[in-house]
Formats: sequence, C-alpha cells, structure tokens
Amino acid sequence: MISATADWLLQVGSAHLLASLLIVPVACMTSRLRAIAPERRAGLLLLAFALVVLGPAVALQAGGLFAPTLQMVGGVETAAPRLADLPATSAQSAALTGIGITPAFAVLLLAVWLSGAAWHVVRLLVAHFGLRRIVASSYRARGLEDACRPLIPTDVDILVTPAFGPAAIGILQRKILLPRAMALDLPPDAVRAVVLHEATHHQRRDVHALLVQRLGEAVFWWNPLVRKLGRAADAAREVACDIRAARAFGAPTDYADALLDSITHLVPAPQHASAQALCAAASLSTLERRIDAIIESPDSPSRMGRMLLPSMTGALMLLCIGASLAAPDVGVRQAVDASATVAARHGQAVPQHEAALLDLHDRHSRAVYERHDRYTQTLLSLTEPYTRESNALAEAPPDDGKDARLERLNARYNRLFADNESRFREASAQAEARFLTARAALGNP
Repeated sequence: MISATADWLLQVGSAHLLASLLIVPVACMTSRLRAIAPERRAGLLLLAFALVVLGPAVALQAGGLFAPTLQMVGGVETAAPRLADLPATSAQSAALTGIGITPAFAVLLLAVWLSGAAWHVVRLLVAHFGLRRIVASSYRARGLEDACRPLIPTDVDILVTPAFGPAAIGILQRKILLPRAMALDLPPDAVRAVVLHEATHHQRRDVHALLVQRLGEAVFWWNPLVRKLGRAADAAREVACDIRAARAFGAPTDYADALLDSITHLVPAPQHASAQALCAAASLSTLERRIDAIIESPDSPSRMGRMLLPSMTGALMLLCIGASLAAPDVGVRQAVDASATVAARHGQAVPQHEAALLDLHDRHSRAVYERHDRYTQTLLSLTEPYTRESNALAEAPPDDGKDARLERLNARYNRLFADNESRFREASAQAEARFLTARAALGNP
C-alpha cells in the first residue's frame, strides 16, 4: 500500500512538472493579450493554475479507473503492470518506458516534498491566526458601513484596524479591513473607491480562490513555475477588481485618482507581513499596471477576445491532458534490481538467493499475463454471441415475448460475466498470496 502511494505521488509529481512547463508559459503569454478582457484574463490564469495543480492528479486517477475498460470491455484489474510492479529481469526493458528509482531515494524525495508542504501549510495557519489577532484588535465602522451599504454585500462588515489593510478576508464571515489612517484621513471618494474595490473581491469570490491557490502553492512549493503563475493570478485578480469597481464607481479616471489617493495613505506593517498571504489585497508593485488597465479598458470585450478565450481554454486543457499522458512513468524499483541486473549485464554470476528471487518474480509475472489472457478470451467469447443475439432481438419485429427474451439474455450475460470476473479475482488473489508467501520464504517479505 505504501509503495503504491509512493508510486502515485511520484507519478503525479512527474506529470505536474511537465504540465507546468507546458501550461505556465502559454498562460502567462495569453494573459498579456489586450484582446482578452481583464476579468477573463484573471479567470484564465486561475484555470491554468487549477490545471497545473489538480489536473495531473485527476487525469492520472481517471486514467487508472478507465485504463482497464480501454483494454477490454468491462475488464477489472486488467491494465498492464506499472513500471514499479515489473520483475527485476524486466529492468532493461522498463528503463526504456519509465524511470525506476531506488526505495531509499524515493523515501528521501517524498520526505523532502511532504516536509516542505507541511511547513508551508503551517505558515498558512500562522497567517490565519495572525488575521484573527488583527480582527480582534479592530473595531466595526458602522457609520462607514451605512454610508457604503449600497456598494457592499449585506453580509460584509467593515473593520478599522490599527495598521493593516486595505484587504478583503473571510469565507464564512466576510470582512473588509481598513487601516485607521486611511479611514480617517482619506477623502470620502477615495474611501468609497477602496471599499468598492474590496467589496468586489468578495463579490467575485476571490478569497475562496485565493485560499485554494495558496494551498496549491504550499503542496507544490518546490516548483517555481507554480509561484510565478500564482503571482500572475494575483496581479490579474487586482486588475479585474479595479475594472469592475471602476464601472460601478463612475468615470474610470475618477476611480484611478481615488486609487492613487489611497495608495499615499498606506502604512507599512511589517509585523503583519505573514497575514497578507490569505488576504485579497493589492501590491504596490502592480500599481502602474492597474492604473493603465483602468484607463485603457474598453467598455465591452472585443470580438477577437470572445473568440480567443474559449480557444485558449481548450488549448490549456489539452496541454494538461497531454502532459499527464506523456509524463514518464516514475515508480519505486524493486530492491533486487540493483545488484542482480548489474551482475547479469556484465556477465557475472548472480547469487543463488537473488537468482531464486528473480525466477520467482519471472514466474509470477508470466502467470499474471496468462490469467489476463484467459480472462480476456473468456470475456470475448461471452461478448460476441451476446452482441449478435441482442442485435438480432433489436431488429426483430415487436411482439409480446420480445422484452422477456431480452431480459433473459441480459440476465444470462450478466451471470456469466460475474462468474468469469469472480473466478479471475479469486485466482489472482490466490496467486498473489502464494507469491507473497514464496517471496517471504526467500527472506524478502
């Protein structure tokens, strides 16, 4: 079970790396096209992020579920063995189709991966508790809420913090955080623009997307392309909010002026830097791009943009599927591969114990393929006459007994199919038990 889990994680990592190499450059270049509306760019980058982080795992899991069906109708446990399941004598041919790594190196890789992921998840928890402390030290601005109520959803509260924000936080209890200096010193139009921007984050469900994004970045912390894509998604999210908020505010130039006024009242809060990870909040590094997007944004998306977006969406999904299929098969190599295969390659004598173990693996592998062939032939012998008879019944003119004959035909086929599958499963389980017992007797449990 542990070996199978390790194989799956290594395969996911391999497919993820190839998917990121293909998808991230395409997504980043596409997001720079002015033909695509800013809000659509943010959605496209979020889709690319989901495909890079979740796509390989979903594709591999689906491939594992449907691979037997592709090889034979209704088959179960009929897929070809993975690289890690091949016997030691197949090492040379397996090297041509996949990558086998030693158990010790696999343990090291997975330990580093999982330890780094745990560390980054802990940092997210620290950010969460940091936000809770900020909320505890803040007070609710009911007067500001009443003044801005037409701009914000009814379940969103406005909190004034000592020196943190502006930011949109919360999934179940949604809040807008404003620093005290900004809430007290900004002109009313600038405060309105800031609140409208943060309320737009809540309307777009950006806080939910941000949490999923941060978890993906934590799991694949070792991939710099994931962080690059995450930064691009963060910047596109801010621009998308600015565009929507500018439309609700009125004139885009007035919103841009109000945005510049708010930036001048930002108070650095290095003590709360970790809390920014879970906030939908703006960055000064993207200010110039945001201002340009607000002023230059068209009132309606172009026809080319409407045509280009579905094309790029389909292309990204195809790249994800292709990367999952083309990724090299990575698995934990059997411990007997190293010495026995090297000795055989150089014409040296293989020790008697290892030779017996190799022979056991060979015989077990041949038995697996033989049972698979028998199962396939039996299933074909059942399926072909069933297909002929069911087609003949379908073409026959309707009569009172047609439905009953079809029901009997289906019942007989299902019974024979179940018997064949049961025999195959039972034989496989017995053979696997004998193999494990014999391998344990050779001192290699």
